[in-house]
Amino acid sequence: MELVDCAIHRRLNRCGCSAFFALTDEDSFRCFRKRVEAETGRVDVLVHCAASGVHREAAALTPRHLSWTLSLNVVGAHRAVYELLPLMPSGGRIIGISSMGATRAVEYYAAVGASKGALEALFRHYARELAPRGIAVNLVSPGLVLTDVVEALPECERRTMGAQARTPTGRLTTPEDVAGIVRFLCTPAGAQIVGDTIVVDGGRRLLI
Repeated sequence: MELVDCAIHRRLNRCGCSAFFALTDEDSFRCFRKRVEAETGRVDVLVHCAASGVHREAAALTPRHLSWTLSLNVVGAHRAVYELLPLMPSGGRIIGISSMGATRAVEYYAAVGASKGALEALFRHYARELAPRGIAVNLVSPGLVLTDVVEALPECERRTMGAQARTPTGRLTTPEDVAGIVRFLCTPAGAQIVGDTIVVDGGRRLLI
């Protein structure tokens, strides 16, 4: 999963380092942190957008399904913050990507939705604790975005068409829409936005 921007990624590649690693592998992550520290010395922005999970009804999830999803989507995010925070100066940004499933019951989304709800709670605590250090922590919660994860959902075509029909803007959210909000949060204009979850869904949540 890529947790550094493209410029750092290119610099790491030039020195033979990989900017990709397994979020659930502690040794891999610590090795990655040492490489980032040696190459750049600092991390100004951390965006956690890695997510996966088992798409089943809640009652059909095994404990292993839920544990694996939380391990990647929540514990993995905390590992990233825990390891990279010492490299982040005042003015830094930590941004998590959430989803509608954090606050609403979405079909076949129980495991991921539970992990997103936990992620939002965790990030609120980060925001409170890190604001005095000049580090702003927020989340961005998109509407349905056509990604590989969404395309793996059961009945993907029916669900995407239904979501688009119920979105006032008449279109689904794009990765570029989400990236634009993340980019704004990283600018000086976003410094006073702290502990918030910004919804980017074309008005979808206005409708019941």
